[in-house]
Amino acid sequence: MKVVEELGADFLLVMSDSQLVTNQISGSYQDKGDNMVAYLARVWEAMTRFKGVKSEQIPQENNHRTYILAKIAVGGGLALPKGVPIQLIPRSSIAIGAEVS
Repeated sequence: MKVVEELGADFLLVMSDSQLVTNQISGSYQDKGDNMVAYLARVWEAMTRFKGVKSEQIPQENNHRTYILAKIAVGGGLALPKGVPIQLIPRSSIAIGAEVS
């Protein structure tokens, strides 16, 4: 979301092949575990900086972009497509034990 915000987007469409992820983002599913609670708090806070955010579950076979980005993230050896901004984060972006509001 940081990259999209830095690019000046007002609206965000989150496409995921995970029903769990899309429902956690929308608040339909409860989050469990300290890590997930903290990450979702960051996501929901970031969502307030956009005029609109929509989350859609896309079947994996129809979500080629997500597949490519996931393969890149796990070091799957795929070349980065032109025009796709990637930011490497060397450590967790949340601090467990820190207060999350």
